[in-house]
Amino acid sequence: MNTRKFGAVIGNNVKLGVHAMLMPGAIVAEGKWIFPGERYGNQDL
Repeated sequence: MNTRKFGAVIGNNVKLGVHAMLMPGAIVAEGKWIFPGERYGNQDL
């Protein structure tokens, strides 16, 4: 599966801060906190 076209998968009870960026193919585990301005996912893009 081409995860770059798939987008992101977000688990239950995830907290996303303002201007948080989820990279294509990112998988966010249940209960994860992503802080404001944080970039989450594949850093090689």
